[in-house]
Amino acid sequence: MLLIGVLVTAFAYGAASDRYKFFPYYELRPLFSFVENRVGFQSSEIRAVSRLGYRTEKALSTSLLPLRAETFNLTTNVKMSPTAGAICQIGNGVLILDRLGQPFRFDLANKTIDRVDWPLLPTDYDEFLKSPMAAAKSNFRVHDLFCVKRESTYRVFVAHEFFDTKAGKTRLIVSDLHVDEGLKPLDKNWGTVFTSTTLPGTSYAANGAGGRMASDGKNGLYLTIGDYNLDGVLNPGKEAQNPTGDLGSIFRIDLKSGIRRNISLGHRNPQGLVVLRSGEILSTEQGPKGGDELNRIIEGKNYGWPFVTYGTDYGSYSWPLSKNQGRHEGYEKPIFAWVPSIAAGKLIEVRDFNDRWNGDLLVASLKAGTLFRLRYEDGAVKYSEPIWFGPRIRDVIELSENRIALWTDQSQLIILSIDQAELNQNKRAMAPVIEPGSINCMACHHVGVTNETDAAPSLSGILNRKVASDSYANYSDALKNLGGKWAEDRLRAFLLNPNEYAPGTSMVIGDLSKSQVEKAITYLRNLD
Repeated sequence: MLLIGVLVTAFAYGAASDRYKFFPYYELRPLFSFVENRVGFQSSEIRAVSRLGYRTEKALSTSLLPLRAETFNLTTNVKMSPTAGAICQIGNGVLILDRLGQPFRFDLANKTIDRVDWPLLPTDYDEFLKSPMAAAKSNFRVHDLFCVKRESTYRVFVAHEFFDTKAGKTRLIVSDLHVDEGLKPLDKNWGTVFTSTTLPGTSYAANGAGGRMASDGKNGLYLTIGDYNLDGVLNPGKEAQNPTGDLGSIFRIDLKSGIRRNISLGHRNPQGLVVLRSGEILSTEQGPKGGDELNRIIEGKNYGWPFVTYGTDYGSYSWPLSKNQGRHEGYEKPIFAWVPSIAAGKLIEVRDFNDRWNGDLLVASLKAGTLFRLRYEDGAVKYSEPIWFGPRIRDVIELSENRIALWTDQSQLIILSIDQAELNQNKRAMAPVIEPGSINCMACHHVGVTNETDAAPSLSGILNRKVASDSYANYSDALKNLGGKWAEDRLRAFLLNPNEYAPGTSMVIGDLSKSQVEKAITYLRNLD
């Protein structure tokens, strides 16, 4: 009977996930990305987070700046709905909304987190849970948070899912609330700024809803709306090209008159939006398998989805609706694209962090667990620097006092600041040049301080260091139990046959000659 029950449950889950498209494919993609993209294995990172305390700190070396990263694992102190959510700064605190819109305040001075007493965000989530779409409840979420200061008060805008009980369908809406600097609400209830058309069809994939906001400083609020995977391939419909609906579009909302204007269409899942100081509007957009985009948004333009993409369908080498595979012809082209995909998310322009970064773009990445810094000049991306963290980065904002904050799907708040002492010293840990024919240890390892998300331990000072004594958190039991120090003879034996010397080690390396091992030992002698 138990077996029959398990089989029936599995069948029901499969049927529901097929109809409502709630299987968390986007959340699970990182589990399979290590071999293809070498960006980290997310499942081990998530397990590592659960072992951390409330606060951890690490050094972080980027190409132009040494940084300090303080990571606050907020669910050790408060209960939050995992994944999604958003952040903004109000006064000397960071306002955090979790996936279901519960508000929290992180105090930047004393580094504490507390729940905030606000009116309930109007989502009708309880009614949604009674609907057939409730099978996809993990997709029901807050998409973005945008805060505007007006003298001593703030207007808080929230883009989120809303269940329309009369229609029995969902909409994407923008709600607003006025608060003071201490986050005390000045309104009894939330107002409504924008309401989209109802979601057509029976599938529900709000992780493809977009929902990012940006301001032009002239009473204009811009809003992105994705196509909810209604693209004619994953699900019926080509909603991003439907002129009578709101999906797959970017809007400008006049905050004085309430009049909205469709700026562009043909978007898949625009997860980032920014109005630059120059007035230029840029958006990041998630493609299918490959083809994440950075677009310059021009009013009246069609960006082509689902008819053109640099990506492909999942599990094939083509996109079924594209006439010329791997091209983006006939529609407005992106100014930059990521292949393979990084799950491009929140986009900001750095304004007052440091002259070495000011004017650059920062792109949060979910799949890659990476913050990308783009040098954007003369309408083009000159280079892209990946800064790897490991967790899925959902949001990024610039804080006061030369700081940047990241929000992750693991409910972590990461505060980045410049390590001024290290910058003044102007010296970083250097690895000697690797001789031809030797082992490239740095393919996995590094020198200097070990970050909590590094793929392997630091090699700095490894000779005569106690085995498994680096701050690296994911040593195998084989090395933890090995004991002793890394004398040269032990390292030689280990490198020649790691699994024979320490059965069960996670160290993977091809067959090495004695000459290669000797070059590796010489290399390690010269490390700082």
